[in-house]
Amino acid sequence: MPDPTSREQPSAISVVLRDESLVGPRGTERRIVLDSPRTTVAELIALQVHRAEPDGGVDDKVRPDHLPASLQRALEKFQNGQLVILVNERQIQRLDEALFLRDGCVIAFLHMGG
Repeated sequence: MPDPTSREQPSAISVVLRDESLVGPRGTERRIVLDSPRTTVAELIALQVHRAEPDGGVDDKVRPDHLPASLQRALEKFQNGQLVILVNERQIQRLDEALFLRDGCVIAFLHMGG
């Protein structure tokens, strides 16, 4: 039985990713497993783009000028307010914001259009 006073955090968690738009048909929703509950908005965007890429070829260690074009566009949309990310209905403001996600957390990618 786990020690309830332990500060050790679970290594893998399950979260729900929602891809939504203010216009058009209802978006998609899927449950995924993350290796760690600690992440950033930039990492979540990279994960979302990676899942949408046909070849799945995203390397999170490359320089920004060598990122796949689709990932660069997604990061720019977030910075320009065209992509809003909500974690359990709380809007995230910065790409480098450190997040500690909990099992069952809902992450919504809301495309504002434009």
